[in-house]
Amino acid sequence: MHVSVPIRRTPCRYGGERHYWGCPNCGRWCEVVAMASHGRYWGCRRCLRLRHMSQGLAAADRAQRRAEQLYARAGAEDEAGLIHKHKWMRWRTFNRLMDRADALSHHADGAFVLRALKILGMR
Repeated sequence: MHVSVPIRRTPCRYGGERHYWGCPNCGRWCEVVAMASHGRYWGCRRCLRLRHMSQGLAAADRAQRRAEQLYARAGAEDEAGLIHKHKWMRWRTFNRLMDRADALSHHADGAFVLRALKILGMR
């Protein structure tokens, strides 16, 4: 199979240039052109209906992922699982991040339990 994909270069405001690909299906200019999983045709994210990883996650998984990001931003984790504040971070900022991450983690745990109960038919 032979597919030709045009490339357009657009100058940026502060120098350099940005490359855009022409979608073989819809003709719009986009930054990413991907091949379909079965390998028959190429297209942009809109044509192939591709989603970002976070868009396919359940609400509990999204909350847990966000909590993990906040824990990583708050500090470094040691081998015992404790999070230590970065040297340059204020305690008020560290405590705020940890409280927000704990709340998201508890929300994710509760949503997971509800989903498990629904699967088991108990709710």
